[in-house]
Amino acid sequence: MTAPLLLIGPPGCGKTAQALTIAKRLGLFPLYLSLADHDECEIAGGSIPDLATGTLRYLVSDSWKQASSAPTCVILDELTAATRQSRIAALRYADPSAPLHRETRVIATANPPEYAAGAGDPLTAPELGRFRIRPTGPKEAVQWLTGQPGETGLVGRYLRANPQAAMARPEELTHAVETQLPYPSPRSWHRASMEGDAEAYMECVGAAAASSWAQWQKAQDLPEPLEILAGTITTVPTRPDSALATACAITSLLLQDRSPSEEVIGRVLAWYSNAAKASHAGICAIELKRLLLGCPNVTAHPAMGVDIDQGILNQYAMLVSHA
Repeated sequence: MTAPLLLIGPPGCGKTAQALTIAKRLGLFPLYLSLADHDECEIAGGSIPDLATGTLRYLVSDSWKQASSAPTCVILDELTAATRQSRIAALRYADPSAPLHRETRVIATANPPEYAAGAGDPLTAPELGRFRIRPTGPKEAVQWLTGQPGETGLVGRYLRANPQAAMARPEELTHAVETQLPYPSPRSWHRASMEGDAEAYMECVGAAAASSWAQWQKAQDLPEPLEILAGTITTVPTRPDSALATACAITSLLLQDRSPSEEVIGRVLAWYSNAAKASHAGICAIELKRLLLGCPNVTAHPAMGVDIDQGILNQYAMLVSHA
């Protein structure tokens, strides 16, 4: 990739993350510029008054120095949200005659006109003509979510099964901006999944999207992970995929707790024991391995080999070693 690249797609669908991933793959230092937060002088330099002489002098920005002196991936984030002057400055990086380092690459992100919702002006034809253009939608972000552990992966599977729920429609986004209410996007789904409670979903993706998610969860034969940790239920789903989703969720919750009590650890280990008895040891072994690696307290817990049947532990041990 030598020509400047423009990632264009709805807000919250992973454009910035994709740009950072490209920079890492290219082995380049990522120089991130949030164009809505920088003026033209900070972006590429400009003329400033010299109080000593009463004249103007040109100041080269630190960003421009970096991009012109060393291999760099310049990430121009939210091109359509920049002021007119900041956009002009940012586009200097995409000028083929710009004296940048020969290995420096430029990636910009922008929202399409239908998703602008009053935030900035669409790119003009001459501005678009400076870039290779790669449309980016929620599909790629949902694929990434699906591959994550814990509840985030479960959310990814929900969105893959219900693609219309991943991203608010343009008119819904406009309404969200006008009313200052939450709206669904891969980014807001991810944030909600990291919290994991019903209130977080309501506040991150909105009431309607949160309600649909809760109904889907209920239909998947999924027990509430927090209730397993609290000891109020010990349910193991009958379906293997649902058992794996539950294992992901309770493991993630336990790893988020920096000092889980022995009682909570015991309940989680007891659940894994019950899962093995329900013939789910094979599919749950990878999550137990993640738990053992991330929480040293688990291996030292009294339940290991005492409250939990030793045969079950041996069965898991063999599976974990190959997970």
